Amino acid sequence: MLRPAPANQIAKKELVALYSSLQTSSHTSRTSPDQEVAAPDPLTIELEELAAALMQFQPSLDSETAEPTTLAEQKIPFADDEAIEVPTESLARLFSKQGALKKSIKTYTMLIQLNPSRAEHYRQQIDELLERL
Repeated sequence: MLRPAPANQIAKKELVALYSSLQTSSHTSRTSPDQEVAAPDPLTIELEELAAALMQFQPSLDSETAEPTTLAEQKIPFADDEAIEVPTESLARLFSKQGALKKSIKTYTMLIQLNPSRAEHYRQQIDELLERL
């Protein structure tokens, strides 16, 4: 049998207690119209204030003042001389498809050092990229 985590058990007890207190307070306030109405709890007051504030909230109508990034700038992931933290074959292929041949060659060169068993495959890829340069 699965048991809830201790934190969930505490939360459940608090919710049951809160539900019971809400039922008791709503039950006592409905028993007789002559009885005094129970004061709302602090949580209810805070939620009502928050709801009122949200109803009056007006989002800013200011638009961006900066010019959008050009498509050419978006296609450049980072400079050619910037370090490649995690070289992968997928990254090398992506660079190749984007036309960043030098980055692709650099990535394949790093992969040769990391995975010598596939060095011949990486060298073939580098040769193909060099032909395209």
